[in-house]
Amino acid sequence: MLKILILSNKNGSLAEGQKNVAFNVFKILALCHEVIHFNAKSVFSKDFWVKLQSFNPDFIYLILRPNLRVFLLGKILKLKFKQSKIILVVLQPPSNHIFLKLFIPFLKADLALVLSEKTEKLIKSFGINTKYFRLGVDILKFKPVSWEEKIKLRHKYNIELNKFVVLHVGHVTKGRNLLPLLDLCGCNGVEVIIVVSSMFPPNTKILNKLKDGGCRILNEFFDSIEELYQLSDAYVFLVDKPSSAIEMPLSILEAMACNTPV
Repeated sequence: MLKILILSNKNGSLAEGQKNVAFNVFKILALCHEVIHFNAKSVFSKDFWVKLQSFNPDFIYLILRPNLRVFLLGKILKLKFKQSKIILVVLQPPSNHIFLKLFIPFLKADLALVLSEKTEKLIKSFGINTKYFRLGVDILKFKPVSWEEKIKLRHKYNIELNKFVVLHVGHVTKGRNLLPLLDLCGCNGVEVIIVVSSMFPPNTKILNKLKDGGCRILNEFFDSIEELYQLSDAYVFLVDKPSSAIEMPLSILEAMACNTPV
């Protein structure tokens, strides 16, 4: 049985892709190994280092967006626990590639798990070994439903049966590129539903424009978020900046698992 430490942006909520991935990595690894999971900010606590000293991990997973601070954290952990292997889970490609490349020879991790060929090529150029990390969703939860069930869900959420429902789930930020959804709001017979992530405060200017334009805003956390995918006719994902979503967004996989066109 291995001893494994996971560092992520853990905060008790799963309303965001990176946190979902970290939680499920922990859950799966804990089936066979001894695993502890901390928020990355815990490294500033003396209690964290005391606990880690007695734990003495064999592997350390950093499920954080790679930047200079994350690589530096990995280096500090490696110096402290020389036998530990540092595994970097790259859900988003690193920024400041040129600046970062200057420091990587001194800070590099033992292995990086990547989601795309493009990121693999970049990480390998840093001199770091890579393997592919396959994301997935719970297909017992996210699954297609019958037309009769879709009608029941429309009634539950007070949505007209004859509407063509377009859905988006996520943060309301500039990088999510949501304003083009206003064009769909103006189409006859179309209802646009935006489920706002509770992880980050929404951009109020963008949120108000979407509300005023006729989008239906659901600003709350849904335990049964699959129902929104199941009652919808299409899922729209307009993000065009790498910094605004993980490379394989979970919401796209969730929609596809429910057989909702993306």
